[in-house]
Amino acid sequence: MTHCHLFFFIQHNPRKVNRRSIFKKSYNLENVKAAYSLVKSDGISIRKAAEKTNVPFTTLHDKLSGKNQIGSKWGRKSVLSKEEERKLVEHLTQQAKFGYGITVKTVRNIASDILRTRSSKNERRLLTNGWFQGFMRRWPCLKVRKPQRLNMNRATASSEETVKKYFEELEAILRKYKLQDRPDLIYNVDETGFQTEHTPPRVVTTKSTALNSLSSPRSATTTVLVTTNAIGNALPPYFVFKGKRRNEDLIKGALPGSSYAMTDSGWSNSEVFFDYLKNHFLKYVRPNGTQRVILLYDGHASHMSIPLIEYARENGVVLFVLPAHTSHILQPLDVGCFGPYKKAYDQECYHFLRRHPGQVISRYDMCQLLSNAHIKAMTPTNICHSFRKCGIYPFNPAQINIDAYQPAKGLEQLSTGPTSETTELTDLDIDGILSKYSTNNKSKPKKKRRRKMQYRAAGVAITETSILLKLTKVQEEREQSSAKVRRALKFTKECADAASVTSESTESRPGCSGNTNVVEELNSSDSQEDDNCCFCGRWAPPKLKTIPGVTFVEWAKCDICPHWTHLKFCTKVSENTTPEGNTKPEGNTTPEGNTTPEGNTKPEGNTTPEGNTKPDGNTTPKGNTKPEGNTKPEGNTTPEGNTKPEGNTTPEGNTKPEGNTTPEGNTTPEGNTKPEGNTTPEGNTTQKAPGQIQVHLAQGCPGGSCGKG
Repeated sequence: MTHCHLFFFIQHNPRKVNRRSIFKKSYNLENVKAAYSLVKSDGISIRKAAEKTNVPFTTLHDKLSGKNQIGSKWGRKSVLSKEEERKLVEHLTQQAKFGYGITVKTVRNIASDILRTRSSKNERRLLTNGWFQGFMRRWPCLKVRKPQRLNMNRATASSEETVKKYFEELEAILRKYKLQDRPDLIYNVDETGFQTEHTPPRVVTTKSTALNSLSSPRSATTTVLVTTNAIGNALPPYFVFKGKRRNEDLIKGALPGSSYAMTDSGWSNSEVFFDYLKNHFLKYVRPNGTQRVILLYDGHASHMSIPLIEYARENGVVLFVLPAHTSHILQPLDVGCFGPYKKAYDQECYHFLRRHPGQVISRYDMCQLLSNAHIKAMTPTNICHSFRKCGIYPFNPAQINIDAYQPAKGLEQLSTGPTSETTELTDLDIDGILSKYSTNNKSKPKKKRRRKMQYRAAGVAITETSILLKLTKVQEEREQSSAKVRRALKFTKECADAASVTSESTESRPGCSGNTNVVEELNSSDSQEDDNCCFCGRWAPPKLKTIPGVTFVEWAKCDICPHWTHLKFCTKVSENTTPEGNTKPEGNTTPEGNTTPEGNTKPEGNTTPEGNTKPDGNTTPKGNTKPEGNTKPEGNTTPEGNTKPEGNTTPEGNTKPEGNTTPEGNTTPEGNTKPEGNTTPEGNTTQKAPGQIQVHLAQGCPGGSCGKG
């Protein structure tokens, strides 16, 4: 009767029956091994050995004939051999240790590629998720896990050599100050940031419900400095809020003994950390003159100021800086306390919003919520476990998990090439397949050229005299460099203020061939920065491009700095100046706008100012006549009746040789003419007439970038 009911159930529900549970084997693997041994070693027949060990005859016969291996399971064979799967497992494990873990989809692709290499029939075959589930059952050591993010700097810095050197230095300091058996004097301080926006917890709801969780808007960061010691005690927290003025309402509901400070960003800085050490840490930790206290923390720049180190030395505090980018494995608060602290804070925010519907969390509520989370997270169990896991107390460098060094080893292997650990995967036929999915084929990244790095303390006690001297020297060099930058910025500002160039429209004049602009850009790569103008920073003035024709550029040297500048384009000094401040246009003009060629006399019949006439048809200013029909400027005589352009005078009334003229009143050696815009020999100056600017063209101040004329 029972058998009929069972048959009916199997017929109508074939998928819900576990046939292995109905027809259970009456033997196990040990029975099969015993029967196999009886036949092979004792010479008993297969049937008698099967009856004696309760193993089916056909099963024992198949094991002896080699049809099935001992230990094989029911079902079809896997598409990959056991050796191929073993190598795949080793490859997955190694890549995960190096920080380049392989996803489920990539594992299926690797297995499919291995399968395609066997036969062309499998060219388009792609293994499904069912194969992957069977693969995971065959290898229970594997598990799909979500990795934790690891910064590249942390991965590179967390090398075995760095950690070993750190523990050697820490052991020497602990022995020097007799702190090996004083966990109450071994402290750790670190800071972490919180915001009003929290991470909601998991909730229970139906599958079809749209899942949302209310949260407060994101706000400015509030920093908390947490201090613990190796015996399991925690000091009251030290808060850092964003703001200018102190407000006692910010610390309502805080733990007794808590302190706070205000900064522009809400993060700690040198002044805040010095105040923490002086007015908060030493208020609860009072080392005497013979017994010192060690304080371990990360090597942020705000934690290593010279006044801070000197104050700690005076008050018996040994400041020990952890190696850079290793706090995730060497700092107790990061390893075992801040994780529970943040989770407890999220829970407090969740309960606060449930108790106050429609209300958001402000920074005035954060202090109470953080204090409640501080009590829940900073327990003696968590604190002591953190110090123990970091190998600080009890002192044991072997507590650091060896897997923490694997990312650094992997990056080193990637830069140097495959090693013995990776060549083992390439012995069989799956070499090309596994290497295609390996990070060893990545090209070596190019290293950027970096400037010379200054000394930075890491993994040492900065209160030691030798380290303090090095840090003092570094700070002096930094201050000198900052002073140079400030002087350069000040000089640049003075130059910009003094050399305000007046933009004057320049009349176009024909160039060498018609009206074509023949200005050539002279800012070639051959010119160095020191040869450029100290105002515009270029070899050729930018305005030169807008002037048609060939233009000669005058340079002038500053009497304050060793730089040179464009006299006409980048200074207030005008190239064409005449006595009494009248500007003379280029090309030597006469009164009433009539131009004459350089060095030539004025044509007969031209009129002079005030309408005075001159004998023989030539007129002179103010009715002054000159024999032989030659004109002369007012009060100045020239030999042989040669005329001199109006407004040009010679020093101290000296006469000028016949026919030699200079534009714009500049004197030249006897008989030589000077091209327009060229400077005179060193030391030659022009007559300083009323309203005229005296300019030193070769030496002295040009009145340019330094503003002195």
